Amino acid sequence: MSESPPPSDSGVSHRLGRAARQVIITVVGVAVTVVGVALLVLPGPGLLLVVAGLAILATEYRWARRLYVYTRERSRTAVKGARDRVEARRHSHDRTSSPSTIDLTDDGHAAEQPDSSAEQPGGPTG
Repeated sequence: MSESPPPSDSGVSHRLGRAARQVIITVVGVAVTVVGVALLVLPGPGLLLVVAGLAILATEYRWARRLYVYTRERSRTAVKGARDRVEARRHSHDRTSSPSTIDLTDDGHAAEQPDSSAEQPGGPTG
């Protein structure tokens, strides 16, 4: 007599594995997002961690995917705007700044500049 193999419970183990995976992803994604939100007001890469946490959650949840895409696009827009403002400020500073007026002696040391607060000859005396 041959014995038949025991009934397969691979469906149950698959569901348990899927549930465990979802729990792990949820815990890690929420933790990373919460730390990111805290770092929005504390020193650190807050926005980066919020987006990373949403990306982790987006692997399991549709709502997180939508929020991740929205947040990612908004953060890209914000970063581009900040870069544009920095470049504009840098270019306006380059146009308005005057060249350096320090005179150097032959040996490369700064020459003494006359004191501009001193009375000039022929100036008002009082």
